[in-house]
Amino acid sequence: MAREKVNRGKTPGKVGFFGPVESGKTQLLRALSNQQFDPNYEHTTVGLSFLSVPSNEEGLDLQLADVSGNPNQSQLPGYIKGFSDISVICIDQSNPRSLEQARDYAKKIREVSGEQAQIIIAVTKADKESNISKEEIEQFKTEFHITSETITTSAKTGDGIKQLQDTLSKAALEENISAGKTEEITPGKPKEIIPEQLEAEPKKKKKVALVDVDGCLLQNGELNQDLVKRLQEGNYDEIVLFTQRSKLVQSMSLPKKIMAEDRLKSTADAVSALSEALNRPIKVSTSVDTMLGGQLAYFDQLASFEERFLQLKLAEDKGPLSAEDKKLKEDLEKEIEQEKAAILKYKEEHPKYKSSDKDFYPVDKLRQLKHLRKELTKDGSELEEDYFDDAYPNLENLKKLEQKPNRFLVLPGQIVPFDEVQEKLSQRNAEIEQLKTEYEELIQHKLKIDLSQMQPEQIKDLEEPGKTAVTHLNKLKQIKNWIDRDSVKQNFGKALDTAEHNAPTVQNIKQELRMINIQFAYHHATLEHSRPHKLGVTAETIGDDDFKERYQHLKGDMLKTQILLNFKAKIDEYNSAEEIDKFLKKYKDTNEYTILKTGQGAFTQKAHALGLENWSLFKTSSVKALEKIVEDAKEEIALRNKNSIS
Repeated sequence: MAREKVNRGKTPGKVGFFGPVESGKTQLLRALSNQQFDPNYEHTTVGLSFLSVPSNEEGLDLQLADVSGNPNQSQLPGYIKGFSDISVICIDQSNPRSLEQARDYAKKIREVSGEQAQIIIAVTKADKESNISKEEIEQFKTEFHITSETITTSAKTGDGIKQLQDTLSKAALEENISAGKTEEITPGKPKEIIPEQLEAEPKKKKKVALVDVDGCLLQNGELNQDLVKRLQEGNYDEIVLFTQRSKLVQSMSLPKKIMAEDRLKSTADAVSALSEALNRPIKVSTSVDTMLGGQLAYFDQLASFEERFLQLKLAEDKGPLSAEDKKLKEDLEKEIEQEKAAILKYKEEHPKYKSSDKDFYPVDKLRQLKHLRKELTKDGSELEEDYFDDAYPNLENLKKLEQKPNRFLVLPGQIVPFDEVQEKLSQRNAEIEQLKTEYEELIQHKLKIDLSQMQPEQIKDLEEPGKTAVTHLNKLKQIKNWIDRDSVKQNFGKALDTAEHNAPTVQNIKQELRMINIQFAYHHATLEHSRPHKLGVTAETIGDDDFKERYQHLKGDMLKTQILLNFKAKIDEYNSAEEIDKFLKKYKDTNEYTILKTGQGAFTQKAHALGLENWSLFKTSSVKALEKIVEDAKEEIALRNKNSIS
């Protein structure tokens, strides 16, 4: 019996559009997506841009990749391999050079994908006079073994667009069948479906990353590489830039990015850079999508606006505007007003819609996410969402949702799960408070300085280490005030960002406190210069290579001081005298302790040679310092325990 193949759940046909600058690729893609031809549209693709359109085959989409006309040659093979099961080479018939330039693309496609790769020639701009003959086109096809029919198109008149879509649909279907992505069904004999099996079939999971742009994906005009790495490792089915950008917002934001000399300024810049970094398509959802055509449908308009806006700003910097530039300025201002009018109309048509913005633009991302979810689940899939944002209020606002995405606060250098933000902030606050207490006790009890009567200008007259101690205490108070200011406003993300930004300063202040405390126990403590000793210890005193690597630049008192600092840092982690004793017992078998108990004077070394190293008279000052550090640590623990009980 004859058998017939039909597709269910077909893999999208990946079609790469290649050709030199101004070969008509982008206008052709716009025409394929039923966008009206725009004679003023001068978009130049940077890297890659993507478009998804339905084919003529049910259930089969075409994923169209618009490849830059000026690609980095090292990246071109990746574009061909990653985004083009089918390659369309665009040749502008009005430009004789276009055929010669297309030769480079055909050669590279054959090198990367071999002779079996499907290549389609699309002759563009059929509405213009042709300067390339049909014979030249056929000769080109023969040279590169291209057997498909040549399709002559015009994005302006629509000629050839349907033929191109039919050809691409057929080619994509053949690609699915040849790859085994089809199901065989015998005509006249329906496939038996058991209801119980159908109900038990789980929904397809779709893992989606929602990524805020400013301050999150883009930091200081560049991609946030920590976030890029997270996205690379996340195994996402979809990556969506989830932004509140609009024409109005960008008209105010782009001049600042120009002033800051950001490399990545526009939304299109962000999409292109991230697409190249991840080697995959990126979608864009804006908070005004729903008001202006539907989710994921507004990006092309926004990208065009941004590009022309940047062009205008460049013209303004050069001097008085030409008549053409003045017309461009009027057009951009008109587009902003049209955007405002569309949002006002949406508000009037949707009485439940509320916004505190004077022009009624969305002020949060809650509604945006609800609409985006509807779009992403049209295929019946079930979403698993990771949402990355640098603004704590944006993440906090989604608590109103019954089904919340996994939320992550993005800070410089780290990505923090939302539920851990306040906990991490509490840890930072506790660390600063503990350090403040230790400095206050040092200043009051050991240094005997009365801060209650001290004026700020008197600090510079204090002797060391008092001057350093008081200065550091004041700095800690300042940092804590900054954090508290943001916490009071419930802006915990900003508060944590402040705490993390100042964490290195806090660690330096903590290290300085250890140094001051060690100076009380070890009067020779220094990290700058050692006392002259003929028998001074060095890292070479110990034969262990790891020890030499850790301390290779230190000797004498500097070496012993660093060892004591490391020792104090370790015992500061313990909360009981028993823990300290257990650690100390093991520590006495280490290379570090060997250095501490090694005398640097001839008299001390002779006494140690006689077995008198444990006599108090002959103990090294660094071992006595270690014992004092242990004693003080135990007293501090006892005091803390006493205060916690009371």
